[in-house]
Amino acid sequence: MAAAKNNGLTLRITGPDGSTAEAVSEAESVIVGSGAQAAVKIQDPRVSNLHVMLKVDKDGSVTAIDLGSEGGTEVRGQRLVLPTALNPGDVLMVGGSRVEVLFGAPQPERPLPAGARVAGPVFQG
Repeated sequence: MAAAKNNGLTLRITGPDGSTAEAVSEAESVIVGSGAQAAVKIQDPRVSNLHVMLKVDKDGSVTAIDLGSEGGTEVRGQRLVLPTALNPGDVLMVGGSRVEVLFGAPQPERPLPAGARVAGPVFQG
């Protein structure tokens, strides 16, 4: 069952215009960029065709690797120069876009109003 894998990666993307999108991947690596060969495409003129790669290791950890992008990638307010291990919930700045990287154990969610319905995987205890 795909949902039981521990290498799932969710990217919450906020573009420079404030638009939001979410991408989910079970792949070992995900390339984020603006070009046709990027697995996750961001419509942002400041994002390179192949901007940054997120590599998911067998233990579920995630490493960010800038692919020589012109504008660079920032994580935790620092320019990404060397491959860097990410923490769940870390935010990458690519061009004028914000990419929140979620992986590993489910992240705590914001409280929902009473009676709100939630779509997504069912908790299995």
